[in-house]
Amino acid sequence: MVDQMLDCLHDLRYKANILHRDVSKNNIMYEMRDNKPHFILIDYDLAKEVIGLDAFRRSSTGKHRTGTLPFMAYELVKDMARYGEPGHVPVVHRLRYDFESLFWVALWCAVKMPPGRDDSEDQMLHNVVKEWESGLLTMLASHKRALCTTPDDMRSLRLPPSSAYLRPWFRRWCKVMKKADSRLEEYKDAFEEPFPVLPFDMETVDGLLTRDSIKEGLGTVPYTPEELLELQETGEVERAVTNGPYDEESNDYQQARRCCSLSWFLDWCWPELANYPLALDAIPSAVD
Repeated sequence: MVDQMLDCLHDLRYKANILHRDVSKNNIMYEMRDNKPHFILIDYDLAKEVIGLDAFRRSSTGKHRTGTLPFMAYELVKDMARYGEPGHVPVVHRLRYDFESLFWVALWCAVKMPPGRDDSEDQMLHNVVKEWESGLLTMLASHKRALCTTPDDMRSLRLPPSSAYLRPWFRRWCKVMKKADSRLEEYKDAFEEPFPVLPFDMETVDGLLTRDSIKEGLGTVPYTPEELLELQETGEVERAVTNGPYDEESNDYQQARRCCSLSWFLDWCWPELANYPLALDAIPSAVD
């Protein structure tokens, strides 16, 4: 879903000159084609055409912020909180905000959609989502920014057992947004310095938040050795390998399965392994 929606949002912006501006769980549907899901972005009521800088400014700002609150980018939520303040200049809606909305949709699906939960677990997961769904706008913006730009916060986020194997991917995405957030703060700080500010691409944060940079950040390797060790520490590695995106004939899958079978070994030597780079293919030779 994420891969297809990244392509969709990118092509809308750069081929059709359109910003969707309301990426949410209710606006993404799918249909099966040749036994494969194809995802479709719907509901263009809030979409705007963007052609040229002036048109971009006119079409992507307004008196009231657009979007569905739980899935809105944190900068837009913060902008809503400041609406009406003297001297406030509204934030211009940009493609990177739609990309961030996709992050929240994916995370919402990972938390809320897995079936088979009991009442206590359902309430716990409801409380997880509540932090970015309701409350004071300033607090919502703060929670959203902290979660999506702090990989360590994603490490401790409660996820249903059936979707815990996705945690490494969300952490990778957070790393991409953290880098962009830091670069954006550097750019803002530069205005306070007594020297000219260099040209800066606000739409992509100088290329750090694009379709391609996000895909590159998410990567093609199912799990790195370090990520498998993290999953092992939280008891999620077996489910990750079983449910993860592996081809069962691939070398990655076989190595990961061998890692799972050596859980006792990883538990025993975790303090030592955590301090050193580890190659999965080196583990069996260490205990065979």
